[in-house]
Amino acid sequence: MAVTLLVPFEVADRCYLSEALLWAAFNRLPLKILNDQADSRDGGSYVAPFMQPAEIAPVTLDECNRVGLPPRPIWQSAYSHLGPEEIRLKITLEHSEEKTNELRKAFFEAETFQARLAEWKGKLKEFTEQFRFKLLQALHAGRLGATGKRLPLSTIDASFYFMDKETEGWGHPQDMDREQIPPDFWSSTEIDWDESLAEGHTKDRKIAYGLILVDTEQLLKEFPLPDGEVYGGVRKAGDYLILTSDDEVRGGAKPGRPPLDWDEFHVEMAKRVRKGLPEQKKVCISEMQEWCRDKWAKKVAESTLAQKIKPYYDEFVWKAETRKD
Repeated sequence: MAVTLLVPFEVADRCYLSEALLWAAFNRLPLKILNDQADSRDGGSYVAPFMQPAEIAPVTLDECNRVGLPPRPIWQSAYSHLGPEEIRLKITLEHSEEKTNELRKAFFEAETFQARLAEWKGKLKEFTEQFRFKLLQALHAGRLGATGKRLPLSTIDASFYFMDKETEGWGHPQDMDREQIPPDFWSSTEIDWDESLAEGHTKDRKIAYGLILVDTEQLLKEFPLPDGEVYGGVRKAGDYLILTSDDEVRGGAKPGRPPLDWDEFHVEMAKRVRKGLPEQKKVCISEMQEWCRDKWAKKVAESTLAQKIKPYYDEFVWKAETRKD
């Protein structure tokens, strides 16, 4: 018998700006775990100040699949921690012909990877645009409160250049007081959503903030919890809640209800593969959801359809794009 344990997590009272976007766009809840209790949610070190904790992972493969984005490109190599220019410099300093050829190959792979990554980031930016706009509206209207730690200079780039050169004369982020960011700051602002940094104007002054946190309760009012699927088979054992059926975890048919004809579904998908699938998986999910309503008179959850459709995109869309490269 397959047993799945439901483990409780506490949602953070405040979350980074990057986490707010991950919730709005991908429904990833900001969790209060280990090192992110209250005011200790201020990441960074003296080497990399104002950088949020590494525990906040970027968009995951499952999150991409769920919304129909292609997976984030990955380059696995002994040189994958280096950029093309760094590899180029190594080539100029290398005397071994064998090593030089190895580095030249790595340089080509790095350039190819950077191009694919840039293309993927463009698609990610396009997908998150509406969510970034809604978050910015809520911040500007004052419906979503935010605090930050003021950077030493008026722009992000100038501040980081200054902090990189100066080791004295400014405090470590953990020693600095948080400031309430006024709503008018967000009327004209440049935001680094990945690192929770922003620069903008307050009255007649330009100012920049790092380690920006927003109120999670207010965030959930702006972007409420979605109506997800209800799973059966949950029972209590001591202090635990346990799911006893993998089928129910995956949103399968409940006892007493006729199963859906997934063979018929896959035949329809095969027809669509021959005609050519949409570039974005989310478009295909929407089309097949409509097909299910017309064919079966049932609304099938997007998450269920995403799992059924994913192999087709892995094989006939994203793998095909890789072969072209």
